[in-house]
Amino acid sequence: MDIKLIKKLIDECGVKGYAKYRMYTLILVGSGYELLMNGKLIARFIITGYEQGFLEVNLSETPYQIKTVESLKTYLTGGRTTKEVN
Repeated sequence: MDIKLIKKLIDECGVKGYAKYRMYTLILVGSGYELLMNGKLIARFIITGYEQGFLEVNLSETPYQIKTVESLKTYLTGGRTTKEVN
């Protein structure tokens, strides 16, 4: 999943409370979001500003889930990679 798709899902979720794309579901829960893949939680995160936020929970297991969560981390750091932030 790329950053543009993550942004689209977050925008749609802000309007409807949830967003779906293929096997992914994004749900607005309180002040945070939950990203599910095939109905299984893989990440929980909070948006703190425009394209900024932090990851609360990372339950990714497969290489594909790990790559998806890495894209999410990049989005949450304003497009910077995890290596640039640390």
